[in-house]
Amino acid sequence: MMLRNWKKVKWLAVAFLVLLAVSIYRQICIQFFPNDMVRPVIVYFVYLLLLSGWSASIRNRITHGSMRMFLLVTQILMLLGITIRFLHDAMVPHYDFFMQHYAPLMRSSGYLVGMPIFILPLFGLYAAFCLGRSEEYRFNRGWYALLIPAVILVFLLQTNEYHHLIFGAFEEDILSYRPTVGMVVIVLWALALYLARMFVIYRRSREVKDFPRLRFAPLLLIVSMLALCIYYFSISFVVSFEIIEFNVLVYFCEILIWESCIYMGMVPVNTNYEEVFDRSTVAMQLVDSNGISHMKSTNAPALSNEIFVQLKKQSPILTNEGKELHLHAINGGYAIWQNDMSQTLAVIEELRKSVERLEYEGVILRNELRIQSDNATVKEQNRLYNQLTEEIQGQLTLLQNLLNKREWTEDKTTLFKKVCLVATYIKRRCNLRLVEQAEGIISNEELKLCYDEMSACLRQLDIGAGAVWHNANPLAPELAIFSLDLFELLLEYDDFNLYTIHISFESETKFMLYIHSKSDASAQIPTGQLKALNKENYLVKWQPVEKGARVVVQMV
Repeated sequence: MMLRNWKKVKWLAVAFLVLLAVSIYRQICIQFFPNDMVRPVIVYFVYLLLLSGWSASIRNRITHGSMRMFLLVTQILMLLGITIRFLHDAMVPHYDFFMQHYAPLMRSSGYLVGMPIFILPLFGLYAAFCLGRSEEYRFNRGWYALLIPAVILVFLLQTNEYHHLIFGAFEEDILSYRPTVGMVVIVLWALALYLARMFVIYRRSREVKDFPRLRFAPLLLIVSMLALCIYYFSISFVVSFEIIEFNVLVYFCEILIWESCIYMGMVPVNTNYEEVFDRSTVAMQLVDSNGISHMKSTNAPALSNEIFVQLKKQSPILTNEGKELHLHAINGGYAIWQNDMSQTLAVIEELRKSVERLEYEGVILRNELRIQSDNATVKEQNRLYNQLTEEIQGQLTLLQNLLNKREWTEDKTTLFKKVCLVATYIKRRCNLRLVEQAEGIISNEELKLCYDEMSACLRQLDIGAGAVWHNANPLAPELAIFSLDLFELLLEYDDFNLYTIHISFESETKFMLYIHSKSDASAQIPTGQLKALNKENYLVKWQPVEKGARVVVQMV
């Protein structure tokens, strides 16, 4: 079927060859040793062995309880069919006796041989309903109404001698099964159920990427079954030689339909564990209660008895090589996997060094601003640097407070990200003021660099951020700097506890800020600070929205 998955289909090929061999043996014995009493037993034993193998396979591979139950019901129906065939074959040496004394019973049991053929697709449809659903899923009970026509057909089949709707009238001394209009109805009923089953499977299954054309293989099998039924109906089931018995061949086609769906990935199964472990990039293994490994990935470490005992007492544990071992109890043993913590430990060490460096740089920045302010020979320079120091004093204090937390906080990664964010604001805020003093204007490109760098830092804190320009003209310098100050103020008001913060520049005289807080933003927003920001040349308004607010700044 699939060349790359020959290991999956080889057992079906073996089963077909076994069926072929036993059928040839059966035909030879019928021709030359018709009274052989051993032949029915051997044939029945082989059929039973093959059916038991598929039954065990379904129980081991199908994980969904309801789907497995319906498939097992189809196997019970197959078992019923081959058992009745065995009894008929065993009665061949005494055919005349049984036909003389038990003709109705022989015919009635003969009808039971064909019953599974039109009941199988019904339970197959029920099994298909469970695809892609949870273990607790139960399909609509209305579908059980399909059992009503199935029971009616079984009743008509068993009472055929009184109405001959399924098979025509027969002679007294032979088992004649000449199909009539009732059998056509049964075949159409079974065909409709088969097509409905494949519709459900196709609709709920995953894509077959390797061999998409083979998705139609189950439909071809259904067509083959239909052609097989038409042929046997045309000859009234009277055959002198058949490679494989009709009912057994129908059962085998039913199995092929399910197996083809399984092999192409349309029906999920819990096999190929070895391949999953071989391809896994996670160092994992399954061990029994004694710590003996039964399945492991290629990069899974050797597990000593001391480490296993320690894992059962305390999980996870950290090895000297920087590996973190985890243990989880499962049915019959334990699952053990390994995380490589060496890079994480290296990042933590780098974080510690970065914090020290940032602290040092913060001290340098304050000293530099103070020294430049004290040593400036030009009054304008003194004014500028004093202004810078005053304007970012709150952020410098915030930066110091964050750095003071590094000794006792547990989440050093988040602390480091906050430090980077505040430092970025200080750098960009100072740069904007210097550009404004040097050039008298702040371009949109310069302002965009500020927000891009701030947004990158915010995304490290899992805060969505961004800036959008709807105008090509630059903002007034003070308004541009004010937009960055207001952006930072709304970031800090709830200790960076935001989902998103976005700024939209509507024109050169107006911009809007949107925030979405993780807490109750309407209760936390610093309305007093926002009102204090109102000046005679621009006005700040805010509007509370669900879990956030919209702040509008307009030049007047």
